[in-house]
Amino acid sequence: MKEISIKTKIATIYLLFGVAWILLSDEILFYFIKDVEQLSKIQSFKGWTFIVVTSILLYSLVKRYEDEKNRNEKKLYESKEYYISLLEQAPYAIEVYNKEGFQTYFNKEYTKFWDIKKSTTKNKLNINNNKIFKQAGLLDFINRSFNGEIIDIPVYSHSLDSINTNLKNQEKLVKTQIYPIKNSMGEIQDIVISHIDVSAEKNVKKFENILSLVFETLPDILFIIKKDGTIVDYRSKSNNDLYLQPDFFINKKVQDVLPFNAAKLFEEYLAKTIEKKDIQIFDYELEIGNERKYYESRMSLLGDDEHLMALIRDITEDVKSKEQLKFQSLLLEQSIAATSVLDSDGKFCYVNESYLKLWGYENENQILGESPANHFYDSSMHKKIINELEKDKNNIFTLVAKKKDESLFNILMGAKLINIKNKKFYISSSIDISERVEISKQYETIFNNVREGVFISEIDGTIINVNPYIERLFDKTRLELINSNIKSFLTTKDLKKLKRIFHTLKSKKEAQFEIELIGKENNIFTVSINSQIINFENKQIIYGTLRDLSQENENMLLLERSRRIFQNLKEGVIITDANGYITESNKAFSDITGYSYHDVLSKKISIIKSDKYDEDFYNKLFLDLKQTGKWSGKIINKRKNKEEFTSFLTLSAIKDNKGKLQNYIGIFTDISDILNYEKELRKKDLMLSQQSKMAMMGEMIGNIAHQWKQPLSAISMSNGIFMLSQEVEGVVTKDELDNSIKNISNSVEYMSHTIDDFRNFFKPEKNKKYFKTKKIFEKTYTLMEAQLKNNSIEIIKNIEDIELNTFENELLQVLVNILKNARDALESQDTKNKKLIFVDIYKKEKNVFIQIKDSAGGIAEDIKDKIFDAYFTTKDESFGTGIGLYMTKQIIEGMNGEISVSNEEYTYKDIKYKGALFTVRLEDCI
Repeated sequence: MKEISIKTKIATIYLLFGVAWILLSDEILFYFIKDVEQLSKIQSFKGWTFIVVTSILLYSLVKRYEDEKNRNEKKLYESKEYYISLLEQAPYAIEVYNKEGFQTYFNKEYTKFWDIKKSTTKNKLNINNNKIFKQAGLLDFINRSFNGEIIDIPVYSHSLDSINTNLKNQEKLVKTQIYPIKNSMGEIQDIVISHIDVSAEKNVKKFENILSLVFETLPDILFIIKKDGTIVDYRSKSNNDLYLQPDFFINKKVQDVLPFNAAKLFEEYLAKTIEKKDIQIFDYELEIGNERKYYESRMSLLGDDEHLMALIRDITEDVKSKEQLKFQSLLLEQSIAATSVLDSDGKFCYVNESYLKLWGYENENQILGESPANHFYDSSMHKKIINELEKDKNNIFTLVAKKKDESLFNILMGAKLINIKNKKFYISSSIDISERVEISKQYETIFNNVREGVFISEIDGTIINVNPYIERLFDKTRLELINSNIKSFLTTKDLKKLKRIFHTLKSKKEAQFEIELIGKENNIFTVSINSQIINFENKQIIYGTLRDLSQENENMLLLERSRRIFQNLKEGVIITDANGYITESNKAFSDITGYSYHDVLSKKISIIKSDKYDEDFYNKLFLDLKQTGKWSGKIINKRKNKEEFTSFLTLSAIKDNKGKLQNYIGIFTDISDILNYEKELRKKDLMLSQQSKMAMMGEMIGNIAHQWKQPLSAISMSNGIFMLSQEVEGVVTKDELDNSIKNISNSVEYMSHTIDDFRNFFKPEKNKKYFKTKKIFEKTYTLMEAQLKNNSIEIIKNIEDIELNTFENELLQVLVNILKNARDALESQDTKNKKLIFVDIYKKEKNVFIQIKDSAGGIAEDIKDKIFDAYFTTKDESFGTGIGLYMTKQIIEGMNGEISVSNEEYTYKDIKYKGALFTVRLEDCI
């Protein structure tokens, strides 16, 4: 476009010269030549003269243009190698197109990026035929770039199989930028196109941020400098404050063309960059047009190691912003409010000292870069705040916050959304309002729980608020009462009275009166009202309290009733203050201890203490009372007459709503008579036990006699053989004599074991011992064997051999009693069926079960619940005492067990039977 413009200029000059020649040539000749003949002669050569002059002029213009163009192109291509070196080191794909639209260059990253060979496209590819540009719709952007516009194309998706068929079904996300390159005459020489692969989804945002940062920090000035400081190339934005024509810098040294302070810094960092071969960054400031400006310079070596590149950026706005932020930060640090700033990702980027103290953190490093989720009771609260700020940039919140130690507190937060350089920040300031919230809660608690009615109304009597006491009086909810008028609850006769009350209230600002109200179910009751006018939120309201006088009368009656109950309780009651001094006692206390109310008033409770316990006992008692708030147990105290008595005492600590100790209360019962009665019962039980054993002793002696019959007969027979051998020699052989002696010895040993078993049966046991279930049943059977066989009773056993740890003789007595009861029941039955007793012993979890079942027909239902009672028997008095099963129950319960009986029908060997089933369960004896 620019070349056409220049040719047009040449044509225009040629045209203007031609017109001027045609119009003015005769007048000019006439002015200089007065001779008409000579003038005519010269005019005959005027046309040729014009052609020659204009040809020379045209040639001169075109020649000058071509020379200037060649010089610029030479200069451009001389510096081009530096840019080529720079482009080769770029980490992204770069390609260059000339003004005719042909690709003249691409770097190594370009071949990797598109997976192509360098020889395939260079100098052949035309922009209009580029499949990549066509597919991505980039041609319009490229045409705009040829018009001088820098283009930043948004991320787009590109299919790679349009370039390389081996990459079928593969795509890349590409970020493309287009820069026009101009020569010194301002003409566009080439365009440079760069491509960045942002395919990885997780990196898209990162690359977007990097590219945004690049465009934010595009240099205002670019220098290419030789190591000696000579500037060989210079680029600058035309709207830059530092913009100067290139001739001012090109081929001059930086120290000669830059201001003194900047030149000195450039010279210093030029040497550092060459020495360290690393990027050097430094700042400097200049006075431009009575304004102080700040600049940042970045200097680095180029790939040829001969030249350096310096990028200069105006950072005045950044510096001023930092100074402003520093000032604001200083203000925030001095603020008593806890201030924090969240970035656009919702992470802390700033907190002040007050914030650290309020939330309980030691330093800002524990917070910065973290989410505020753990700083609130609701971990999603910060997101809700941000959402609210997006709708309304300023907002106030009342929140429950959470400190580092997990404790909660209430805050009032003011928050604001601000934008700095197109970035969002969320600033908040918070104050601790926990005390105010606590006071508000206390007020609400008092308002709701005070033992009188509280109401707030407008001056005209319209109700604004009431407490639960008034809700109960009228059987209406708070919402039902609000906005109604006090007048609607008055009787007809008191409506006129209300007018006088309101008049008094308005003039004196307070009033006390009694009035009748209509309550629930239209009941009329009298109340006492104290009211006053107060100012609230710039208006006057009525605040009043109300007492139900009829309820007060009921309360007085209830209090009197409670006092009568207190005085007539059979248990002694004593009340002390927090220091243990007696303040109240009832009549039962006086009856039990002998001390009157006046005897013990303001005395220590220790006045009834006996000498049975040492100080350690009482110290432990009061320690338990202090820690748990109560103590109970048997204790021996002393009456006024010095007589000791045993009581069951319960002590309780009474505290107020704040947990402060107010009183101790003791309730006790004199159990001396009960303990004496228990002693008598124990004596009685011992006597019954002895009676039971004596009753069984006769049977046991009969058993002994029966079991001794056979061994006594064997002894008698052996003795007869022995005597015969003495009287008649040779009748008895030596072997027969030895066998007789052996029989006598065995029989005596059997009789000895039998008598030991019976003696052990009656021996009392004080300690538990280990024994096996099979062994104890063998002993039981030994004691009962003779009686069972005499009555043709068959025993069917199913016994697990379990080791027990309990009282063996007591359990032996239980088994004998139950078997004896079954034997008696079977003996009294006239039946053709077999007489059977089933014995099952088994373990289930931690319990041992013993079940003994007979076939005697069961127990009558009307007496089944009585068989464990003392002296209850179904036998004739001459045959039974009625204490066997009673003692059995006492023994089992003393062994931490239980016994029960039921009737059961069952089949044994195809024959149906019915009998009593005794079940014994023993706990924790394994």
